[in-house]
Amino acid sequence: MLPQRFATRQTILNPTGFAMSPFFRLAAASAAFLMLPLAAISPAKAALADPFTVANVPVDVTAASAAIARLQAISQGQRDAYSILLHRLTRKSDWAALPKINDETLETLVRSLEIGDEHTSPIRYIAKLTVRFRGDNVEALLSGDNIPFSESAAAPLLILPVFTSAGGSVLWSDPNPWRTAWGQKPEGYGLLPLSVPLGDIEDVGTIDAKAALAGDPAKLAKIAQRYDAGGVAVAVATATTNGLSIRLHEYGEDTGTPPTLTVTGAAGPDLFSQAVAETASALEQTWKQATLLDPNHPAELSLQVSFANLKDWLATEQELQDTPAIQSLNLTSFTRSQAEVTLHYLGTTQGLALTLAQRRLKLADQNGYWALQRMAPPAADGAADGAKNAPANTPAGAKPTPHLAPALPPASSERP
Repeated sequence: MLPQRFATRQTILNPTGFAMSPFFRLAAASAAFLMLPLAAISPAKAALADPFTVANVPVDVTAASAAIARLQAISQGQRDAYSILLHRLTRKSDWAALPKINDETLETLVRSLEIGDEHTSPIRYIAKLTVRFRGDNVEALLSGDNIPFSESAAAPLLILPVFTSAGGSVLWSDPNPWRTAWGQKPEGYGLLPLSVPLGDIEDVGTIDAKAALAGDPAKLAKIAQRYDAGGVAVAVATATTNGLSIRLHEYGEDTGTPPTLTVTGAAGPDLFSQAVAETASALEQTWKQATLLDPNHPAELSLQVSFANLKDWLATEQELQDTPAIQSLNLTSFTRSQAEVTLHYLGTTQGLALTLAQRRLKLADQNGYWALQRMAPPAADGAADGAKNAPANTPAGAKPTPHLAPALPPASSERP
């Protein structure tokens, strides 16, 4: 069983063990009246998806009667959802070792069940299930079998599919079978949501293939803003004699995305669909590896948290509490604008930084000590973040873009 989170946490509202200034004693006394819904005080995007909820699981069962078919469908749907959940949280290399459980154990993992889109006949039952699992129980199950896992849901990653052939490189122009295949990709169940631009006139006017291949930070940030994306991946598919070569250039947090994939097969729609599936899987697996939680290797990090006021601190503290990797938070000192905090967490410091970045919290090493602060809020017009770590001329509200990849070969003269 994993340690109970925040069982002994010291906070502004539970200040045992540290001193407060008179200002914050008064503020703490009235904090219950100051608290607002998190969305109202946090500049973060909409809340990240619950990693322990599996939605839209299809069931279709035929039996002697509709009632029997319904019971069998719900049982099978919960088991399918369990399989989806464990594959979502764990690395591909661990899938063969995932625990196989009986129905009684499965019942202890399920928190609630929601049924939608029901259709019945005298002998058939069709529906879609949403199954919510008990996160602590699932964590205990995996850690009991020494299986590392990730439960850090990422902000959406925007895919720019550039297709390169003898005729040049295209993004929006037709034919681009690579972009067509991405547009037909089924919705996934993973921790890393992937989206594709519409390719309308606004997109065409924002970025072209040449700018995408060159990693133009301002244009990448602008299109990321439009789609409320946490980062952008330029996925370049090049036609070869026996299939496709895929190069991935992700602009955002450095997760170690594999630079090249090779997909073999006969030219045609199926080849591009296969390439999309393998590319999406590579991105997902890389994200999980970067944010992996290993219960057998706990870590500790002392850091300084900067904030503007009490409301800002309360929002930051709540985000830390909600971060899956963090097991406990100890507050050792507190002033009007800074707090000294010790975090006990699972995984690597890089993984922790990646996870916190999804919550618009920037963790950085500053001259030998770790510092945490909230990222700038989105632009006033509601546009969300663009590529991360962009230079100073990046549009307001965009996340900056680090680690810009070297420019790729020149694209065709596709006009923005």
